[in-house]
Amino acid sequence: MKEKTRKLIQWIGLILAVIGGAFAIAYSFGADKDHVMEGMHEVGNSLSGLYDIAYVIVVAMIMVAVAAMIIFLVRNLINNKRMARRWILGLGLLVITFVVAYFVSPADNISQVMLEKNNLSVGTSKAIGAAIITVYVLAIAAVCAIVFTSMAKSFKKK
Repeated sequence: MKEKTRKLIQWIGLILAVIGGAFAIAYSFGADKDHVMEGMHEVGNSLSGLYDIAYVIVVAMIMVAVAAMIIFLVRNLINNKRMARRWILGLGLLVITFVVAYFVSPADNISQVMLEKNNLSVGTSKAIGAAIITVYVLAIAAVCAIVFTSMAKSFKKK
């Protein structure tokens, strides 16, 4: 039963990826290169309907992937208590990293003109800065983990 479900999910994902890719390729060949960003729904753009369909397919694929991830995560966490503790610890560290980054990120680094132009508030700008700082911290932590792991393996072999 599990093998059939896995194969079905793989085939559905493959079919959705092919359809989405076909729409993306069709749109890229027919798009007006001068007005790609601002003219998606212009009268002269005959492929704006394909863009809408491709967008809906991509959103559906993301929703299916997130739902599957949550379902499998909850199932695995229920079956494995040790993994559940590690996952909660990791999530807690991620939240703490974001909160610290939020308080560290400056609120006055963007002028009021830019905020109004992009329809942002100071809080949104601060949250964006916190997200950027969080990504930097996580990237540095990942590099450190890779270096530590490779060094530990090299010392164990000797």
